Amino acid sequence: MKKLILLLNLLGIVLSQSCSYEANIDYFGNDLSNYPTFTTSIDACCALCSSTSGCAAWTFLPSTGACWVKYAVGSRRYMSDGRYSGVRQSVLTTVKPTTLPPTYHTVTTVAPVTTAAPVTTTPATTAAPITTIPTTTGTTTPATTAPSTSTTTSTQSTTTKVSGCFIENDINYAGYDLRGVGSVPLASDCCNLCGADPQCQAWSYYVEYQYCYLKTSGNGPKDPYPGMLSGVVKVRA
Repeated sequence: MKKLILLLNLLGIVLSQSCSYEANIDYFGNDLSNYPTFTTSIDACCALCSSTSGCAAWTFLPSTGACWVKYAVGSRRYMSDGRYSGVRQSVLTTVKPTTLPPTYHTVTTVAPVTTAAPVTTTPATTAAPITTIPTTTGTTTPATTAPSTSTTTSTQSTTTKVSGCFIENDINYAGYDLRGVGSVPLASDCCNLCGADPQCQAWSYYVEYQYCYLKTSGNGPKDPYPGMLSGVVKVRA
């Protein structure tokens, strides 16, 4: 029995009561819900999967308590520090972790258009120029086994009080997690948190749960995700 446990540990598979899981692995995609359930531990996330109809696997992020229940493991298994992923009822998987190459997206930036406002007839006052905010569009196609369609998302360049970030709406930056921060009121605050950390280059912000995921890179897959804002730090204080 000891030899079996040693072999499983060497394969990166850990047994926890009725759960088997892999450390620092994210089973990306195949989610049963668009939103995570927040639990207190790996075992609690595993138990949630066991009690959820249609759940075959799960991914848990201890730093935020987010538990994602999934209908399949699929082929998209990413190395992701701090995440734990497992399958239901101790069904062991011995497939070696693989990381797919990032999906590249072309983002076209429209140059800002500045229009001078009409000058009033009163010599003492002159209206200031009105500058429109440049917008960009990016099209992403998620590489996932779950049914999906190509999604067009709008983006905007936003400057916060401290840091300047390029923000994409309804997009999740997968992988490269540095840490998670809860109770973050606004996406601009998430941008500032990233800008204040030299290791942080990008972030994803879950609007409904006010969770900010700080990341060391934004070069991973960019997947359409309703209610998620993601950004890259462009200007630091």
